[in-house]
Amino acid sequence: VALVAVVLVGGGLAFALSGSADNSDNSAGAPPGGAGTGTKGAPPPGSSSPGAAAGCAEQLVAKLSPEQRAAQLLMIGTPLSSPLGAVSTIQKYKIGGVFLAGRSSASAATLRQQIAQLQDAAKQNGGLALQIGIDQEGGQVQTLKGDDFPAIPTAVNQGKLDQKTLGERTAEWAGRLKGIGITIDLAPVADVVP
Repeated sequence: VALVAVVLVGGGLAFALSGSADNSDNSAGAPPGGAGTGTKGAPPPGSSSPGAAAGCAEQLVAKLSPEQRAAQLLMIGTPLSSPLGAVSTIQKYKIGGVFLAGRSSASAATLRQQIAQLQDAAKQNGGLALQIGIDQEGGQVQTLKGDDFPAIPTAVNQGKLDQKTLGERTAEWAGRLKGIGITIDLAPVADVVP
């Protein structure tokens, strides 16, 4: 799982830095299904252009040493039961991400506070914010449980839902993760939705 996370983080950074997102015909940045604003190359309202995002990433990365760039491609695992144990590693190596491993029934408020402390540790002394990953697929693979994180059905049962219902439920599950500071859910993607 950690290897997949490293590949995903590294691939995303490489994509942003390669300028591939800055397509003159906007084919890479076009919303699915051809939806858009009707203006060729124009981003949807409220979003920034892909070229602007790539330019921002290039400027940010240009300020990093080779060691810092390499560290941004790494995501380390740390036990969800004691995530703050990773603080010294985060600060020493300025790594790019943390994978929260294990299972937890802790409240959203407790988890939000711990994740905020990890982010604060990462940002000290000019560091960058972390990618925070978790494995919240549903069924038997659900890291967070309890009152704030109700059971998510298995991928097979999610696949039986109509698209509207699945979209609404997925938005709810994602919102719960975003609310505590999770930035990456290592959950199924293409193998569930038609």
